[in-house]
This record gives sequence, C-alpha cells and structure tokens, in this order.
Amino acid sequence: MMLAGLGLLTTYNLTEAYVISSYLTTQGEKALLEENYTFFMPSRYYNDVALVDTVFTDGETTLKIKIYEVARIMIYEDDLNVEDGIFLLIEQVSGPALHYTFDVEFIANEDLVIEYFGKKQFTLPLYITIQGGTERTVLLKDDFYDEEQEMYLPLTELKIYQNKLLSFEIPVFVDFDQFVIRDQIQHYLDAHDEAPQEAAENYSIAPVIRIEDTNKLILRNMIIYVASVIILTVVFFRYKNNRLGKKKATEGLQKDVKKIYEKQPKKR
Repeated sequence: MMLAGLGLLTTYNLTEAYVISSYLTTQGEKALLEENYTFFMPSRYYNDVALVDTVFTDGETTLKIKIYEVARIMIYEDDLNVEDGIFLLIEQVSGPALHYTFDVEFIANEDLVIEYFGKKQFTLPLYITIQGGTERTVLLKDDFYDEEQEMYLPLTELKIYQNKLLSFEIPVFVDFDQFVIRDQIQHYLDAHDEAPQEAAENYSIAPVIRIEDTNKLILRNMIIYVASVIILTVVFFRYKNNRLGKKKATEGLQKDVKKIYEKQPKKR
C-alpha cells in the first residue's frame, strides 16, 4: 500500500510538472515569435520599456540582451513595502548553443561584482539568471548601493563564463537613479493600503497564469494509475493462487509422505 501511495504521489507530481512545462514552452515559443518578452516577467510589476535592449555579436554568436526594471510587494512586520530591481533576459539568435547553465557576473565596478548563473528555459533559446541558493531571478536595486559613496553604482558590464572560462564580455548601462516604479507603487500603497490591480503610467502588471487543463490531466493519469495497480494486483494473486499445490514435491518430501502412509494401520 505504501508503494502504491508513493506511486500515486509521483504520478501527480510528474503530470503536474509535464503540464506546466508544456504550457510554458508552447506559450513561450509564441511569445518569442511575437517578441512579447514581458511574458517571461518573474515579478508582478514591471516597466515594459526595457532599460537595456541591445544585440550583442561575437563571432558566430548573436545574443539579444534585455534588462527590465521590476518590482514586487513584500510584507514586513504587517507593513506593505516595495522591493525593486532588474531582470535579465538573454535570447540566443545564432551561433553554437550556450550551455544549459553558465555563470554570469553583473559588474558595477572592480569592487562590486554580483554572481548569478544563467539557465536555459525549457527548450527555448532563452536564458534567465538565477542567484544560487535562493533561486531569486531578480537582482535587487539595493544590491548596487555603495555605502561609502552613498550612491547606487551603475551596472556597466555582463560577463558570461562557460566551464569556468570567460566566453563573452557584454557592455551595458543601467542607471538605478532613473528607476520610477518603486516610488509610484509605494505611494499607491500608502494611499490605499492595498496593492494596485491596474497598470499605471510607468508600470504594467503581469497577468496571473492559470493552466485550466492541469486538474483534468492529473485526474486522468491518477485514474489510469489506480486502475493499473488494481488490475496488476488481481492478476498477481490469481496467478499465485493457481500455482498453489501444482509444484512437484521434492524427492525427500515424497519419501516422508510414503513413510507416513506405511505406518498407518491397515483397515480390516
């Protein structure tokens, strides 16, 4: 029963993962064809005008580099606060495929280097960056604050490493003093004590993705799994019962049985 329960749980998890990945891959391909890069936003709030929108070419490799200003609402001690930062998208247009994962350095100056790793999104020629250990995909604006200079240092370069070897040096420029959506959202929170549900002048709101067919497919696969377990169980016990008493006794057992019969008194 325990194994059957584990199998049922595994069926549920695998089916859910399959449905989600299939949906995101299909919709992601459509979004890339339409150049709808905001489909991939990891945060609820974002500025749909990219801070960086450039094409980088090195030899046979061509990459589209896009950096967006994003924000999310967090709860600290029952108060609503806004965190903002940047989100990097890398689309490979041509050249040898980048590795499934690789290292990325966000460089503000020689003293401020933030390390993330790039990861391919499903089967798409698209990569996002993730912080190791936290799985965070957004670099916070506060990460670029220099306390000694009392200022936000601009992001000036990206470095991509594959197998620990430097592959690309990509010049970019992000001025964090030009960020606008954090203050706008915080002003809304202070005035209404709730999160904004509609887009405003400088920020858009990412829609909530709902995959309608998930429950149907999960239920179907779970029914198939349970039915298979029942059928296999019935077949196993029927086979086991049919085999009882059909196995030929060993030579030693046959001699013991013969001795028992010989010792029994004969009827008169």
